[in-house]
Amino acid sequence: MHRSWLRDRAAARSAEVRNQVVERARTLRTRLLPPPADDAERCGVCGRALRGQHRRSGTERACSAACARRWAERVEEAEREREEREEAERAERRAWERWRAVVAESGEPTSS
Repeated sequence: MHRSWLRDRAAARSAEVRNQVVERARTLRTRLLPPPADDAERCGVCGRALRGQHRRSGTERACSAACARRWAERVEEAEREREEREEAERAERRAWERWRAVVAESGEPTSS
């Protein structure tokens, strides 16, 4: 065998091993590190990066059961606040209607 053939063979094997190491490192990186997340790929409560998913079943995602509970509590609190606000608006409307009825019964002209 000629020395140049051995040198070429050694260089080829070295490149092959190097490529295998690089491929293994890429595989480990994608398995162990979470992918870079955009805003849609973050927990809706704590902001932790989440792995991507193909299906979307809602507007927000949670990273754990604790975050899911906190998110549900936030939704319930927002719903309560909305109901209280609507009730206050209804009460104000009823008060204005009563005032208009009293003014209409008295027969006095109003400024508006």
